[in-house]
Amino acid sequence: MEKPTLFSAWERLFGMGLLIALICYLAWVASYLQIDYFDTFSNYLNSKCIALLSPEGYYWKRPLFLPLVLSPFFLLENLTGWELFAFTASHLLAVLFYALLVHASYRLYRIHLAPETAFWGAGLLALNLLLIHHSPFAKEDIPATLLVTLTFYHYLTLKPSAGWLSLARISLLAALAMAARYNLIPLLVLVLALGEIKRALTSFLARKSFLALFGPVNLLRSFFLLLLPVALFMALPLVLYPALGLAAPLEAPR
Repeated sequence: MEKPTLFSAWERLFGMGLLIALICYLAWVASYLQIDYFDTFSNYLNSKCIALLSPEGYYWKRPLFLPLVLSPFFLLENLTGWELFAFTASHLLAVLFYALLVHASYRLYRIHLAPETAFWGAGLLALNLLLIHHSPFAKEDIPATLLVTLTFYHYLTLKPSAGWLSLARISLLAALAMAARYNLIPLLVLVLALGEIKRALTSFLARKSFLALFGPVNLLRSFFLLLLPVALFMALPLVLYPALGLAAPLEAPR
């Protein structure tokens, strides 16, 4: 691999400095932000319900991932009496999700691109005005995008000899992405299914054996990559709703 030139090294240092400065500025904005989107307050109410195990005010149509992640902040606020702690901590966590998305995107780009190209591609993503605008707000968009990016990154870098732990990691990431935004469910299932179909057909054409299509390895991968994510996603309300006293397990919303 060609070593980076002195100029490219300074370029990367300059770009990294700008990115760090941008993230620090967004964290400062998040720490003072006193407003939020109207639908975000549904997430806050759900987080508080989960933290206090109280069904009052819970809105069942909101995705589950973000309220579950934010609920410890509301629990700490309730225990300490620190006013607006959960509100501020949620905004700071949103900026962290933004930073992690930029890093995960760089890792995804590196699968096919050179380090310099991937770095500047991630930098351009970080400068997207829509992402910058949404980064201090506790909304589902950026966390969901982060989880989808991580799912695809781990899937594309999955080795043929990968064990069940690697497959389970992809299953968990896909399930969390589904729980972050419900409209991602068809996308995740379709992309993973097409990837597995392509892999099986390529193996079949190379080996001329039906074991390449229906062998134990493919069945195991299909279970972890296609069935288990959906099962984990559907299991979340079966656990959460009885804990909150909202519904019996079999009556929980799907």
